[in-house]
Parts: sequence; structure tokens; C-alpha cells
Amino acid sequence: MLRMKSMFEMTNDERKDYFAHQREQVRIAIKRQIELDKSIVTPAFDGTTFFEDYGVCSKTSKVYSRKRGNQWIELTPNVSGNTKYPAVKFSVKGKSYTKEVHRIVAWTLQKGNPLPRPNEISSAAWKKTPKEVKDLIARQLYEVNHIDHVHTNYHISNLEFVTRRQNVQKYHAHRKNA
Repeated sequence: MLRMKSMFEMTNDERKDYFAHQREQVRIAIKRQIELDKSIVTPAFDGTTFFEDYGVCSKTSKVYSRKRGNQWIELTPNVSGNTKYPAVKFSVKGKSYTKEVHRIVAWTLQKGNPLPRPNEISSAAWKKTPKEVKDLIARQLYEVNHIDHVHTNYHISNLEFVTRRQNVQKYHAHRKNA
């Protein structure tokens, strides 16, 4: 087994190479953190609650926390209990929340993208409706559906907002074709 030389055993050229390599590794880590900072959408949102110290990466749809310092730390989703959906735990003011990842991803990353107008409301009436009311209606009316029906695939490209009725229809169509 190879053993790394101690600093005292290295020649000057080996030490220079070693420190140059270490500086390059730090530079790469800082660059990754800066790129991650730019792609995290905050605060995380589940349709009802905003979680200020949490965010979702717009590229990977992974959930991150900034609770321990200034760097983003990826949260690991778990499947437990009688649910089949991966979930993450949030902690806010000493209170713990367990939230399904697909809902956090969909609601956080849909910001700025209007949800579909309910069929029961005319286009003219919908245009006049204040954004806050639209959001309230949307939270009551829409669910998050996995397009490919794989519950562990919570990438934003695999999620869509549907009504309860549409969700049930899509589930039965998938089951029929499976």
C-alpha cells in the first residue's frame, strides 16, 4: 500500500505541486458552491408554508438546507411509514416538519409560472382575479402528479399540476396500461 510522504520527506518541487493541487481543489469547491448558490430557488414552499432556510435546485430538483452555516447542504429524502413518496424533514423554530419532496419541488419551482385556469371560471373573470386569490384557489384545487408514475422521480420535468379528478384518471389509465 502506498503511503503519502510527510511534508518533511517531500522535495521543494513536490511540496509546490502538493500545495498547487490543494489550491486547485479549493478553487473547484468554491466554484461549485457559487454555481449551486445561483441555481437554488428559495424559499422552499409546499403550497401552504414557506421555509426560509431551505431551497430547491432548479437544475437537479434536489432540496437543500442552509440551517448550519452559509453553505447549502443537500437533504436526503426518505420513504417511511405508510407513504410511498420520498420526504425530507424541515426544522423551523424548533418545530419539525416532514414534507413530500415532489410537492416541495413543484410548488417551489413553479413560481412565476401561472397555474392553469379552472374550467369553471371564465377567462375574463380569471384575468380580473387577484393573484393572492388565484394562489388560494390553486392550492385548494390542484395536486402534483408524477407524469411517469415513478414516485421517486421528483424532477420538475416529471411533475405537473392536475385536479384530483385528472390525477385519478391518469392513475387508472397508467394501471390499465401497465
